[in-house]
Amino acid sequence: MSKEVKNITLGLILSWIFGILFLLTGVGLIGQGSFITGILVVLCSAMIIPYFNKIVSEKFHFKISGGIKFVLVIIIFILIGVGMSGSIMHSSGTSTNTQTPSGGNVAQTEEASSYNLGDTIQAGDFKWKIIRVSTAKQIGQDIMGTFFGEKADGVFVILDVEVENTGDSAKYLTDSYVKLVDSQSREFSPNTAAALYLKPEGSALIFEQVNPGITKKGKIVYDVPENVKSFNVKITSSLFSDKVYNIEINI
Repeated sequence: MSKEVKNITLGLILSWIFGILFLLTGVGLIGQGSFITGILVVLCSAMIIPYFNKIVSEKFHFKISGGIKFVLVIIIFILIGVGMSGSIMHSSGTSTNTQTPSGGNVAQTEEASSYNLGDTIQAGDFKWKIIRVSTAKQIGQDIMGTFFGEKADGVFVILDVEVENTGDSAKYLTDSYVKLVDSQSREFSPNTAAALYLKPEGSALIFEQVNPGITKKGKIVYDVPENVKSFNVKITSSLFSDKVYNIEINI
């Protein structure tokens, strides 16, 4: 019985290279808290890598044509581009190292605007309120001389937040909706690994489904440079929205 001769083409080699690059990028985005964008990139890699195509063909007995794959990849890239778009406002404002609410006004506009700590912001189906801002050099605990936790490369900024689902159905809430932006327009994503060591256990706001009318309280952690003292807390209504709301803070 003759063995099947495998035809190695340039397209096959490029499919493996780009598929693996997309897969690693998607896993990295998920690790940084960008769950939806990361999942889209991983899905894109699955359509490119020949091994996954073979599994789908053998298990489900159908095969996606090259043209359909191309269209799907283009659509996914468009969705990723929309999700990563959005204007970044310049940071300003004053406060103390551990801040307390300064007001409670409800945002009435969907345009990018700046608000104060303690203001209520309606962003899509979620109503956000930043209750408190604090800093730490490490998060975790020392047990019998061994530290279990995460140490900041710069300094940890910890946001205490309240989020209410004001929609009429369950919604997925992720800390990727909230980022810090400094005066140089550098954007800082949440540090999920450090947030897992917050006390009390389970206080980290990372990714979960919230039913309508339910308010969740939690903490979001960022690792930022020590020499940066002012930020905008940038809140988007979803990963695919360009509506941006900023809360000015100092640390």
